Amino acid sequence: MASGKIPVDTARLPRIEMLLYLMGFCGPAFYSIYVVYLLSKEMESTLFEDLELDHSSFLPFLGRKKDIADFEWVFWQTHFREGLVFCFIGHVLVSRLMSMFVSKYRREVYLAYSFLCLYFVLGWKPLGVLLAHCMVFYAAALLRSVLLCWGVGIFIVATLNSSLFKVLKFTLSGEDESTYYLLLFTAAMSILRQLSFSLEVCKLRKDQKAYSLIDFLSYNFYIPLFFNGPVITYNTFHEYTRHPIPLDKTRLGHIVWSMCRVAIWAVITEAAYHLLYFCELEQQISILENLPLMEVTGIGYLHVQFFHVKYMVLYGFSSTIAMLDGMEPPMFPRCVSALYSFTAMWRYFDNGLHTFLVRYIYIPLGGSHKGTVRQLLASAACFGMVCYWHGGQYYLITWALLNWAGIVVESIGAIVAKTATVQHYTSQLSSPNQRRLKALCNAPILAFLILFNLVFLGGTSAGYVYFDKFFISGFPFATVKLLASMLDMASTEEAEAEAGAKAPKKNVSYPLRILYCGECTLPVEYCEYMPNNDKCKAWLEKNLPSEFGKIYLGEKSPEGGDTGETDKKGRQKRGGRGNIKIKKKSEPQGVTIARVQRNKKKYVTRIRGLATYDIDLEQARKFFANRFACGASRTDEDEIVIQGDVTDDIFDVVPEKWPEIDEDNIDDLGDQKR
Repeated sequence: MASGKIPVDTARLPRIEMLLYLMGFCGPAFYSIYVVYLLSKEMESTLFEDLELDHSSFLPFLGRKKDIADFEWVFWQTHFREGLVFCFIGHVLVSRLMSMFVSKYRREVYLAYSFLCLYFVLGWKPLGVLLAHCMVFYAAALLRSVLLCWGVGIFIVATLNSSLFKVLKFTLSGEDESTYYLLLFTAAMSILRQLSFSLEVCKLRKDQKAYSLIDFLSYNFYIPLFFNGPVITYNTFHEYTRHPIPLDKTRLGHIVWSMCRVAIWAVITEAAYHLLYFCELEQQISILENLPLMEVTGIGYLHVQFFHVKYMVLYGFSSTIAMLDGMEPPMFPRCVSALYSFTAMWRYFDNGLHTFLVRYIYIPLGGSHKGTVRQLLASAACFGMVCYWHGGQYYLITWALLNWAGIVVESIGAIVAKTATVQHYTSQLSSPNQRRLKALCNAPILAFLILFNLVFLGGTSAGYVYFDKFFISGFPFATVKLLASMLDMASTEEAEAEAGAKAPKKNVSYPLRILYCGECTLPVEYCEYMPNNDKCKAWLEKNLPSEFGKIYLGEKSPEGGDTGETDKKGRQKRGGRGNIKIKKKSEPQGVTIARVQRNKKKYVTRIRGLATYDIDLEQARKFFANRFACGASRTDEDEIVIQGDVTDDIFDVVPEKWPEIDEDNIDDLGDQKR
């Protein structure tokens, strides 16, 4: 619940206060980890009585038995070691060879290589199942029915969850449990890609040709992102295949650093499963119920932290390989415990899945532009989709409902924060006190966010134990301790946001190079606003012709050196030379988009409001023209018209290109007249 954006410089808190917040959070967190380490060492023989030392691990020299209760980590680690690593290495080699020799047929070669890999990893029967799914989706896409595409998707997800079809898929997997689960995971990930492709085809105009079957298969079976994601929607994938990002030295260095990060976190995660048995302890409910509060806190905290680290490794490795092909996959997941709102958690933890949900469910159902009720219903549909896609078990339904309830509370809080009464009282507070108030309001949200996600990670039984320890049997002391720690965490996260606001901006080279005029001694951008800028213009034209062209391009030279204000007849007003012309800067008012019909079959998309964010409209026009491969023109001081109906794409493209514009700041006005 926030009262608006607080200026970064004026909201800064005293260093000693920030140090106390940091100690108040980090101290208990590190101590709880140490307590879990001692508990794990003490209960090693009890927990793993029949388990030998896992010498197949990357770190057998630790001499500790490994916690194998995290099925997902053990599963992917085993498959990676037994064959997937060679698929990725082979893809990199094929990709480099194709880029050097026959890049024209890169798509077809990628597809052939993918089929070859999947034949050896899965077998021909599971591969046939995945191809059958693709054929059904492609047929639905050709009919261009959104409802049919969603119906096919829901049915195929049902087959993955059905007991009858599980037996069939187990048989097709050669009755090998490992192959069955690999088919199950890859089929679930493929459904998201298949839905994305089908729905993108449905968005095409009737006179536009549908994407080919080769386009579909090469997208669905793209090896780097096939097994475990992250999800990239088809429109983004198609754009990167047409215009891949060049692999220069800077990008190669970034890729190497990303791979090093992944390797470091993989080693840390593997070491944690040898030294900290938090997964196994959480699954032993009888043990968890009888543990003291600090041990329970450490187990929950570690589970949340390493859930994030695990996906840093899984998503990070796949994304880094895809970057070698000129793609820019979704950003690495952000830590769940470092996101103090339900909205931020869904937006930043799995950015690819969030983009999928927003593009194909949230916006089509109205989103934030059709009122609060429609917004909450659209959010409920997104949670329902995620719950059903994961399997639809009872604990998933509970988790989805709790998270949706958190979104509802945040929405109500945002409405209350914007009321005149609240605005009046918060405006009486200093900026640091506003920041403290914001952290205080975020503390309980952060506490419940972590608890609700522990339901997803450990199930409803473990979730109830956590809730009981902090809010029932541990009330009030455990509750106060938890909220105090969350307050410290929320305050430190505010400091991180402050540092991010002052961090170097993307696509800006540092140090900044400022050019000064030799006449007025001001930066050259200010010369045109001076009362006597003739000498400035002459100096710029002679010494900095490129800057002269940028500033005065298309400007007519004033006759007779008259640079003062003039009236309608061209006469200079008295005192005109003494006034400096200053352009009034508009406050950001939001971006509006509208679909305008030009004739019976053709539409254009009109965008207004970009200029209020200090965005160069000419550069924006060129960006839209290149992005959508169509005509785009400036028709007014703050208006760009794009040929074709691209209103849905704008909600993804604009925040991606200009991060200062949030999707909530974009308003769809619907169909408008010319």
